[in-house]
Amino acid sequence: MPLAAAAIDIANLEHSVWSLWEEWLRGYFNGQTHTFGGRSRICPVASVAFQQSALQAPMDGLGIHVVWVSPARQQLARWDSEPGRNGRRMFTAARWQFLVRARLEGAPEGQAGKLAMDAAAILYWLLRSPIAVSSLSQKGIGHVRPDIPVLISDSASGFAMRQVGCGATLTYWI
Repeated sequence: MPLAAAAIDIANLEHSVWSLWEEWLRGYFNGQTHTFGGRSRICPVASVAFQQSALQAPMDGLGIHVVWVSPARQQLARWDSEPGRNGRRMFTAARWQFLVRARLEGAPEGQAGKLAMDAAAILYWLLRSPIAVSSLSQKGIGHVRPDIPVLISDSASGFAMRQVGCGATLTYWI
């Protein structure tokens, strides 16, 4: 899935990374069928929020909240070139937590937990798929390394949450 958002930019690092994640997540969690991991799956519709932004309220359905949990650490800067560009390219380690939340008003008990579990599993497999993350890599979010989803909350109150951790290497010109 090609991304329209600009590549990571040192002048606006955080915003450019958020723009890429938002477009990528909305491109997959849109209620359409997508093929990854050798199978076609219907990906549920999800609202997306970042850092301390609030998900839609009142929340009814699926939401993915992305939090940048480790500050970007500059690991390596090297002189590099590509057609039309010469300079220093920076390689930076970064880590995020994807909090997959589900609330289903009036649904039978356990349905929110199943929605959160299924959506977290889909997110995990998308992040593991070289084809699915290739558009992120082309824009500067590469070497994506997701963690297996972890249960945070699966209560009988109709609210459930799973966490998918993810590390990656940011690549951008300085």
